[in-house]
Amino acid sequence: MFATLFLMLIDGKKISAEIEARLAKEIRRRKARPRLAVILVGDDPASRVYVHKKQEAAARVGIDFSLYTLPSYTNPSGLMRQVRNLAKDPDVHGIVVQLPLPKQFNTDEILALIPPEKDVDALNYENHSGLIAATAGAVLEVLRRQKVKIASSHAVVVGRGKVAGRPIALALLANDATVTIAHSKTKNLAELTKQADILVSAVGRPAMIKPAMVKMGAAVIDVGISRMGGKLRGDVDPAVERKACFLTPVPGGIGPLTVVKLLENVLLASQLQNTQ
Repeated sequence: MFATLFLMLIDGKKISAEIEARLAKEIRRRKARPRLAVILVGDDPASRVYVHKKQEAAARVGIDFSLYTLPSYTNPSGLMRQVRNLAKDPDVHGIVVQLPLPKQFNTDEILALIPPEKDVDALNYENHSGLIAATAGAVLEVLRRQKVKIASSHAVVVGRGKVAGRPIALALLANDATVTIAHSKTKNLAELTKQADILVSAVGRPAMIKPAMVKMGAAVIDVGISRMGGKLRGDVDPAVERKACFLTPVPGGIGPLTVVKLLENVLLASQLQNTQ
């Protein structure tokens, strides 16, 4: 099934740097800088870190970046007004509402206000613009680079979240994999994961995927992020590397690729809008 049988860790930083170089070259060639607008509600430390990483990466490739910060006590109408204003702005090519939002917001209702051609997070399930959610795009990038045959493979996605699990499952399904969606409360989880040719975990529970839960030679992609002992940890026990065809580590695996895939969507969105 796989082109390589030796075990390896995927260097997400190296791959993302390659993609950034390509994006920067294309943006210079076009001589028209795309603009990404990000709305951050509240002061969640993790969200601020993620936004900062997006801002740094945007600067490296030549994408203009505008950050709009709103206090956590903002009422829904205030956030909705901000999204609508950006939606009408012809100089804004991509809009991101940083998730998670405070509890007073209906996330689906807010995301639905982003026009499909500006929905660079591609988290609105009514989006038919052709953009792929950044995390799902990162997973597909790794699989394709490793020459993993997605079509007809059995993929198990552990996690059902709006940002990662569900978009990844849909992307794999769109590429003709047979997809099983599981989660932390699934009974006999190990029996399911041991059947996976492609195993993706996006739960956020440190080292929950043990070697005994993994099929020999499976492609294992770790999307989950959590902190333990002051360090970032993934869902997959590092010992899984001994059984997997390859493993994406945490940190340095899918994370950097997710950011660059978002920027790729911004460039695609700007091209789409300029041809309309």
